[in-house]
Amino acid sequence: MTNLEINIGIVQALSIIFVICGSLISIAWYASSRFTALETSLTWIKDDLVKLWGSIKGKEAKQQGLEAPGSPLNPTQKGWDWLNESGLSAIIDNEPNRSSLIEKMRAKLPNNYTEYDVQELANEVLSSLKDDPMMSKVKEYAFNNGLDYDLILRLGRLLLRDNFLGSKHTIVPDKPNK
Repeated sequence: MTNLEINIGIVQALSIIFVICGSLISIAWYASSRFTALETSLTWIKDDLVKLWGSIKGKEAKQQGLEAPGSPLNPTQKGWDWLNESGLSAIIDNEPNRSSLIEKMRAKLPNNYTEYDVQELANEVLSSLKDDPMMSKVKEYAFNNGLDYDLILRLGRLLLRDNFLGSKHTIVPDKPNK
């Protein structure tokens, strides 16, 4: 049996460690740039899924009689009741929240925005506040009444849109059940 003995000095050992660490750092850097490129190339999928989710929620709102058909969209009496009972109308309409929400929207809107842009951005702004402590009463209302929190926020966007545009809130009477 033959013994193999390798003697490595401290300088050689540190050199090996630095080469290994440098290689690992290079691989991590290269991989992270690849993942960033992948994330960037997949943002269109996320954007499309957000639009699809909004479309589904819009159909649900109309189906449940919360939003009246037509343009501009407005809550029905049932939708208005949800907004009031949940406390979301007070959050959106009362100061200082009203001014703060309008300022958030002004900062994000393009220069030549349309009323539709305002309505869609209002949805985005309210969705961004989904986990904000000021929304706890709205969440509690949704939970206690078995309602969809996202639908309540969707209705709220109509109030925020009106506030931004300086319009009076319009409530469309519910259709009588046949």
